[in-house]
Amino acid sequence: MASREEMILAVKAVQNQFLTQDLVQQCMDIQRTLAERGKEISLIRIFEKKKLLDKHQLHFLQTGEGVSLDLSTPQGRKAIEGYLISRKIGQGGMATVYQARTSELRDLAALKILFPHHYGNKRFVEGFLNEAKLMYELQHENLVQGSDYGQSSGYYYMALEHVDGPSVQDMIDEEGRLSEEMALHVILQVARCLEYLGSKGITHRDIKPDNMLMTSSGQIKLCDLGFAKGADSAGEGEEGITCGTVQYISPEQARGRSDVDIRSDIYSMGATLYHLVIGEVPFSGADGMEVMAKQVLEGLSSDKTKSGMISHHMHYFIEKMMAKEREIRYQSPRELIEDLEAVVEGHQALQFEPDSVKKTLFSGEEPERERSGIRRSGRREGGRRQSRVDGKRAETRRREGRARSETSRRSSRRSQGRTSRLRLRRKDKE
Repeated sequence: MASREEMILAVKAVQNQFLTQDLVQQCMDIQRTLAERGKEISLIRIFEKKKLLDKHQLHFLQTGEGVSLDLSTPQGRKAIEGYLISRKIGQGGMATVYQARTSELRDLAALKILFPHHYGNKRFVEGFLNEAKLMYELQHENLVQGSDYGQSSGYYYMALEHVDGPSVQDMIDEEGRLSEEMALHVILQVARCLEYLGSKGITHRDIKPDNMLMTSSGQIKLCDLGFAKGADSAGEGEEGITCGTVQYISPEQARGRSDVDIRSDIYSMGATLYHLVIGEVPFSGADGMEVMAKQVLEGLSSDKTKSGMISHHMHYFIEKMMAKEREIRYQSPRELIEDLEAVVEGHQALQFEPDSVKKTLFSGEEPERERSGIRRSGRREGGRRQSRVDGKRAETRRREGRARSETSRRSSRRSQGRTSRLRLRRKDKE
């Protein structure tokens, strides 16, 4: 009979689509029959004898490591032609990321290598190469830049810009919720990147803190286009298939709709903003299905958003970005950027009025900027308009400079903390 450890591996094999439940059951029946005859054999050994799993799949099931490069050997360090791999940075659900230098030892790069056990799945390989192609072709200061991709030594890989800083998720994990100024600094830069992606007809579909990296200078870089949908793939998505991270996906993503657009990314950015300033995700549950149901059916907790933890402006942004009806959200990143910049600079007061948007929608009138649910104070016309625009730009630079200073202080505190811990360990040894 299969042991508990064997059952866990079998379940993992089914979850990763290596085996079907029927195949696992057939092998368990074989194991039981052999045991009745006095011959004990492991379930994994049966999988191997029947050639149901290859060595890469077995390695992943037994170790959890998607890519098995031995970096203690020259062959492992030079597995990707043109690069010298130094260390593993991290691992996601589809690929492992390594730090490397080009062969000339000049430039640092992040090498993303697709798990070899996915190579038999044409859809996974095509998706990986499509992401690599997008990262290589797209260029924006707030998007991680790709420099190379292909296949080497049997591995599918892409070479990406190396970011010398933590992810925004790392910042939350280490320090808890962020200041509103820092949160707006992050979201404003991601919104600029989304505006660029939108101009290319691309929807990201996986906006979350883990996919936002901060450089040592405080610049935010969006990464991971693995779920991105381009203009040429519009409408070809399979209805009923959900992609993204359940804690941040929009209601239409949770429903598995194929016609998601940039407004879905705006919702996910609102969920990210909520996480940054509240310190927890908007919706949680026992499993992914429960969280997705809440994304569709439940409103935000007023205990969190109206408790005084956040400002009225922040409450406005979160409510508008995370509106269940996508017609009520910001309709483009440009609309969001304008309001973010205005609030950062303190030039306008905002109030969320979803009813005014609904009246416009159901009346059949074309929505206008003045009817978007935003009430503004302050004059926007006249001879002062250009000077205000110039002032806003200057103030934005000052605010972003302060945010970068805060980033430097955070990095300094982390460095000092590591130094203090090292000194304590040395004293203990003495």
